[in-house]
Amino acid sequence: MRPLAPLLAFILGCGGGGQNLPDGGCPTPLCAGTCCAADSICVQDQGGHDFCAVKCFASRDCTGTDPCCEPVVDNGNYSGHGVCQPNPTASGWYSCLCSLKSDCAAGGSCVPLVDSAGFISGPYLCLLDDGQSHHGCAGEGIPMSCPSAQYCSRDSVGNDFCSTPCTTNAMCGNLGVACCNALCSQGSCCGLCGS
Repeated sequence: MRPLAPLLAFILGCGGGGQNLPDGGCPTPLCAGTCCAADSICVQDQGGHDFCAVKCFASRDCTGTDPCCEPVVDNGNYSGHGVCQPNPTASGWYSCLCSLKSDCAAGGSCVPLVDSAGFISGPYLCLLDDGQSHHGCAGEGIPMSCPSAQYCSRDSVGNDFCSTPCTTNAMCGNLGVACCNALCSQGSCCGLCGS
């Protein structure tokens, strides 16, 4: 699985909702000449274009024509939030943040992201429910096979994903982030700490 691509970069903490200040200015720096609404932040796409977008933490926070909560990456690191965007293309819809499978489109599962070394790093993203390495494995309620050395695992909120068995947190390889806390046929498998 590929690592989280820097889809959007956090630029400025915008706000103010178009308030009219005595000098007619915006309470924060302008974003591409616009004062962002109070529920929005200024982000930059991969092309270097700044724009205001509604801040979110999972796709269920987004509505209308912008139903996908895309993660915001700041200096190569996940910022802890996303912004509401249109649904990505069919080949890229994996980029929507989620908390539960119901946050994902049909055929998707809410799974913890893995880093380039294959260790669980978070956040939770919508990925295919196809039984592939570190993808979903529920198959519309019917557990499916995972790749060799991985088992269909379930976290405390019911997200099903392929993961490796473990007996200690250290076996999950990303101490403090990945924990031995998901249930699987082997007893315990690696999951995201706190989930």
